[in-house]
Amino acid sequence: MTWVLGLPTIFGYSGAIADVRVTCSDGTEHDCLQKIYRVGPEVAMSFAGSVKIAFAMLHQVQSTLTYNMQCESQTLTGPGELRLWDGRVIAQWLPEEAKRVWMLASESEKSGQCHLMLLSGLPDAIENGGKTRRSQCSVFIFRSPDFAAEEIPHGKIGAIGCGTAVAACQALVERLNSGHEGYFNSQRFEAGMPGGFLSNIGMSATGILEEYQPKGISPFLTFCWAYPQRVIIKVNNHMKYGAAWQAWNDVGSGINLPPDTMNATEKVVIGEERPGGVVQFKVPNLARSWQELVTILSAQGASADGASA
Repeated sequence: MTWVLGLPTIFGYSGAIADVRVTCSDGTEHDCLQKIYRVGPEVAMSFAGSVKIAFAMLHQVQSTLTYNMQCESQTLTGPGELRLWDGRVIAQWLPEEAKRVWMLASESEKSGQCHLMLLSGLPDAIENGGKTRRSQCSVFIFRSPDFAAEEIPHGKIGAIGCGTAVAACQALVERLNSGHEGYFNSQRFEAGMPGGFLSNIGMSATGILEEYQPKGISPFLTFCWAYPQRVIIKVNNHMKYGAAWQAWNDVGSGINLPPDTMNATEKVVIGEERPGGVVQFKVPNLARSWQELVTILSAQGASADGASA
């Protein structure tokens, strides 16, 4: 049970937003899992479904990319020749790799299904037959059991997880996919704030999830920007001052800032004066591996076996 949004942009990155909730086999829900990971210098992957299978998929993709890089980098010397991180190249071999992992999984884990989302950013300029082309970011979705590649068109947002069946969540995606106004209005937040396009969508998603509280989906979110040569992952921590003000930390990707630089930005929602009564919205400690998830859930009296994201 989860909600993951992904979009290729014209701003030099592909982005994704994912919640952090895990649903255990006994039906209990826990906000404790990171669902977006860097798998290459400019490649990231997110997932929905069986958590155990998903971590096996992440390991397989990382291992394959590392092996391919070691093999091909020995024969390629020119700048821009190494195409391993091109999402369209990865999408050609990933379905077969994913099916191998799927076949090894238990039937009980397969009942939770497995959907993957791949994000890729490319170098800003790539030599191709003497021609230079600009960055071409891509987002692909792969769904069990055949894992056929589905590319998300530029100007559209793709989604995986149970959020695709929640009316309020669907409404946000439909508004952004409905045409010029919905999508373009969010793009305006990129002006002066690299990555602001994705942050704005994340702010909207946070508000919707807090208001409607759909089963299996957490308002705590992870944001990911896959740029050329850099993958940035952040959470939606922010401060609330009554119903009028919100102060968001690290708005945008921060690609233009030194690493670890905090950029606190206030977003005025309603009103002109900041009221008292500050409330901190902070993402809890997140598991970033299968073993970490086992440990966190065990401490809460729950089992990771059969857990679904």
